[in-house]
Amino acid sequence: MLAGKNWNANIVELINGASVNFIAKVSATILGLASTLLLARFYGADTVGTIATITSIVSVGTIFALSGFGTLVLKLIPTTQSKLGIQGTRKLYKKLLLINFSHALIVFFALLFFFTQSSIAENLNLKVHPLLPGAVIIFTTLVSVSSNTLRGLGDYIRYSALDFLASLFVMLIIISSILANASSHSIAHLYFAAHILACLLAFALVKGQFHSTEKLENTASEKSTQTQKIPTVSSLYSQALPMFGVAASQILIVNIDVLTIGYF
Repeated sequence: MLAGKNWNANIVELINGASVNFIAKVSATILGLASTLLLARFYGADTVGTIATITSIVSVGTIFALSGFGTLVLKLIPTTQSKLGIQGTRKLYKKLLLINFSHALIVFFALLFFFTQSSIAENLNLKVHPLLPGAVIIFTTLVSVSSNTLRGLGDYIRYSALDFLASLFVMLIIISSILANASSHSIAHLYFAAHILACLLAFALVKGQFHSTEKLENTASEKSTQTQKIPTVSSLYSQALPMFGVAASQILIVNIDVLTIGYF
């Protein structure tokens, strides 16, 4: 009887989480479409094309920066929480952030070298600072790790809020730029400031989730007394590399169209 109640409670929780996430994604999609329309209306096709090209570069670069860790987070976070409690999970989260931040820095310097070659930047029609794509990748990588951490902890409300608010930040930046009569060059840079805001928000949401979960553990007196340690760096890489291989194989399929259009 108790098992049946637990099963029903899990089903209800799953449905509620899926519903919240669905509404957030639909709302974020609508905001994204509205943002694109505003950009095209007030700044023209060239600006939209530049932003779309940078977005594709950021998407590809983020895959390399994550190196499979984005998917691995979803597996490790709930497993670590069940074995080591929230304290061990917090340590794992910080380790994952540090690892992926180092990956993002490598991608940052690689892109900086790539885009300082003037002929490449001209062919891609990128009238932006060479530092911009790499800098955005750093923030998108950290957001991805934090977002998947929220999912791994089962906090679909905070996870969905992060998804929606990131799109809302973009919309607010575009509207503010239009009202301030910002130039096309400025909006191409300001547009990606939303990733900085999303990163700060992601850190705050994860911190809040860790704090609330820790309170529940203390109340229930469920502090872990196990002696297991969080996975080592070598163990993390051995688990992440196969996932990175799958993600890397999809890079050209997903992004080659926008990159090719940007080139010509």
